[in-house]
Amino acid sequence: MLLALSLPAGNDRGPRYLEQVIDSLYQQRFRFTLALGRHADTVTLYCLVPDAFTPSVEAQLRSAYPDLRLTQLPDTALNVPTGFRQVVAALYLCYDIYTIKTWHDFVDWQVPLS
Repeated sequence: MLLALSLPAGNDRGPRYLEQVIDSLYQQRFRFTLALGRHADTVTLYCLVPDAFTPSVEAQLRSAYPDLRLTQLPDTALNVPTGFRQVVAALYLCYDIYTIKTWHDFVDWQVPLS
């Protein structure tokens, strides 16, 4: 299933919220794809997941981003029309040497009040 992901312009939740979503999906051990693509004259972020895992993915995304709009599209929606070019880059997730967060992840960069 191909899901189009869209957030309102005033969204205050950044990419750190997606970290937990991706971690949860990765633990389920299925292949999913995040892609930027153009459909209906709009460039959007898409998530391609197996049909059996679509409800789980939707629930994870909605819990991280309550204002998220998800649109289900056919898997062929991003096929490239004849005469157009397609540019693709594949990234693969590798295990970190340290599986725990380091001190950089816990530092509060705001100056405390005296």
